[in-house]
Amino acid sequence: QLMGFIYSRTPCVNAAGAALSCLDRPVVYSELLDIRNTEGAKDELFRFPLIEQEYYANEAPASIKPNFPVVAKLRTVASGFGKLRAADEQSFGELSSILALSSQYFTTEESLSVAAEIYIQWIDGNIRCFKRIKSLSGSGFRTWSNWSTLRYEEVDSTKQYKRWAELVSKIFGGLDIFALNVIQT
Repeated sequence: QLMGFIYSRTPCVNAAGAALSCLDRPVVYSELLDIRNTEGAKDELFRFPLIEQEYYANEAPASIKPNFPVVAKLRTVASGFGKLRAADEQSFGELSSILALSSQYFTTEESLSVAAEIYIQWIDGNIRCFKRIKSLSGSGFRTWSNWSTLRYEEVDSTKQYKRWAELVSKIFGGLDIFALNVIQT
């Protein structure tokens, strides 16, 4: 459907090309790395931290071992779909053998102990921030099964959150609507 919007030049809230770019985690991560390495390095107050991510093209996924525990995400996923955790090298090997059945790439990132999650919402320059309240299911790992049990409370937007949102709003030629997830460890 997105390709149809691009082909027909249908106006979209975010440019259809930007939405297409946002479908691939490595493309978005590359843009965020640019922000971190340029703008984020200029001022400690507005430092732009990222969870380090590894990319696996899937030809030989088990040949490179990440630091454990990790969360693996298949291609572009959302809402907890396509996520798996590996606690150690053995479970990563098992995970890799399953992912190797797909021709899709996957990424890994460290599985962090999360104290709080902040959701920064940007809509046409207006910013709202929400703090995730612990899932009623008790699980700290976000999966599709616990999304309906999540609650959020609105919190004040800090100067840092506003700056991060302003920087991200410029990627892919400009975004009118997006959200950032900030994890506090």
